[in-house]
Amino acid sequence: MKIDRSGTMDSVISVIVPVYNVKKYVAKCIESIINQTYKHLEILLINDGSTDESGMLCDLYGEKDHRIRVIHKENGGLSDARNKGLEHATGEYISFIDSDDFIHEVFYETLMNLIVSNKADIAQCNFLKVYEEDNAIRSTDVDEKTATYSNIEALDRLYKNIVKVVVWNKLYKRELLSDIQFPKGKIHEDEFTTYRILYKAGRIVTTSKPMYYYLQRTNSITGGKFNEKRLATLEASKEQIRFFDQRNLYKLKDKAIIRLETKLTGLMRDVIKSDKENKEELFQDLRKCYKDSFHLFRDELGSGTVRRKPLMYVCNYSPDFVIKILCALLDIKSIGVQIVRDRPTGNVVRRGARY
Repeated sequence: MKIDRSGTMDSVISVIVPVYNVKKYVAKCIESIINQTYKHLEILLINDGSTDESGMLCDLYGEKDHRIRVIHKENGGLSDARNKGLEHATGEYISFIDSDDFIHEVFYETLMNLIVSNKADIAQCNFLKVYEEDNAIRSTDVDEKTATYSNIEALDRLYKNIVKVVVWNKLYKRELLSDIQFPKGKIHEDEFTTYRILYKAGRIVTTSKPMYYYLQRTNSITGGKFNEKRLATLEASKEQIRFFDQRNLYKLKDKAIIRLETKLTGLMRDVIKSDKENKEELFQDLRKCYKDSFHLFRDELGSGTVRRKPLMYVCNYSPDFVIKILCALLDIKSIGVQIVRDRPTGNVVRRGARY
């Protein structure tokens, strides 16, 4: 697919904001968008069947700013709301903002400048995590570093966490999303889509400047008690492996295999320490998934990662009680590391919530 790279600083950006029961946060989110220094915006507020006053607040903002369109729909989840926004978007560029987050006033001006000056298809900025109880904006005055990547280079950086899997800290050329559908009813929805979008791009530009503020909510799906919906991340990893295999991108396939193995061991640890009544059934399901994928792990990890190899064989061949003891030991170690990381550094490390 050939992408038109004739973007200018007058190009319209369609900002898609899924909204669901966020009356406490949505006004701050919308204000941060309408007060952007870049004014050529089409703001799509997708009220996804909210049962609080969120939809009413969206309508009030729609009356104040002609750039805002409010779309009310039955509840279908975050992915369904994003898909609805894509159906109605008319801009040359697309942005996704989550309705409990907010952005710096130069977010769009900076990203559009990067796209135009680098003739890129995607621009990404850094982000800061902020506490729910203390969501003051921290300074973005940092030594800005920018980098440009080809699509394959960006995919490699995706597995190094340099290019982020999330969609909300990026600006996209519209054509990249022409055949993209976010998976309805799943969390970790970005893991099903971001690698496909990057693959279609010609050039990706990143900046270290933090301009997106990612709110950490205490009622988190991704950071709270174990939720079985998190298992969708395994499906996403398997799809990535198939995608790269079909395109003969074997180095990227290997990275996706490593990511799958890491996720499986991490989920086993999380299930073991959870209070789920069906935790034993979940643990056995994860063990089966590990065994079914072991041939992939053996071929990739067995030859390339000496330190990981013993753990891999323990997870595949040892009795359940041995694996549970090992997971408990690894969890204690990870808690110690997390305590060090949690010491005040200007960044917040708790995971946030998305409906």
